Amino acid sequence: MKFLLNIGLAMSLTFAAVSHSQAATIVGGIYDGTDVGFVDTFIGEYDKAGSPTQEQAFINSLGLSTTFSFTVKTEDVVYYGTDMSDVFAFDATPASDYFLIKNAQRMALFQNLADLDWGVFNTTSLSSAMNLPDTSSYEISHVTRFNGSGSTSSSSGTASSTSGFGVPEPSTYSLLGLAAVAFGFVHRRRQQKV
Repeated sequence: MKFLLNIGLAMSLTFAAVSHSQAATIVGGIYDGTDVGFVDTFIGEYDKAGSPTQEQAFINSLGLSTTFSFTVKTEDVVYYGTDMSDVFAFDATPASDYFLIKNAQRMALFQNLADLDWGVFNTTSLSSAMNLPDTSSYEISHVTRFNGSGSTSSSSGTASSTSGFGVPEPSTYSLLGLAAVAFGFVHRRRQQKV
C-alpha cells in the first residue's frame, strides 16, 4: 500500500512540474501570477486591411482551409509581460478561435489554442514593423477576433485542428506513461511472489 501511495505522489509531482514548466504566467500588474496558458499559434503577418469586414474577407482569401467569421474588434488593448522571454498576453474575452494584432500598417494572425480567455503571443514571430513589444505603453492598437471552422496551417507548415476535438497536453502523456510503468511494476512484483 505504501508503494502505491508513493507512486500516486510521484504522479502528482510529475503532473505539477510538467504543467507548470510549459504555461506562461503573467508577471506584474493587476494579473500578476495568472496562468494564461500556452503561446498561441502564429499563422502569418500581413499588410493591414481596413475594417473588420475587409479583414475577414482578406483572411478568408488566404486559402487556410478555414472559414473565418468576425467576433469583435477592440481598440487600445493592454498586454502584459510573462515569465517567458518575449511572450506577452492580453485579455481575450469574449473568447474566440483566432485573433489579429494590428498597428497602423501591419497585422498578425494567430490561432488561439491554449486558453481562449487569453491571447498569448511571442514577439520573436513578428517583424519590427509590428512595433511590439512597446514597453512604453504596453498597448496594442487594435485586436480583432474571429471564429473559424475546419483546419488551418501555420506559417511553419504544421496543421492544427479546430473541429472541437481535444488534444492531450504532454503532461497527460507523462502521467499515463508513469501510471503504466507503475502498474507494470506492481504486476511484476505480484508475479514474483507467486
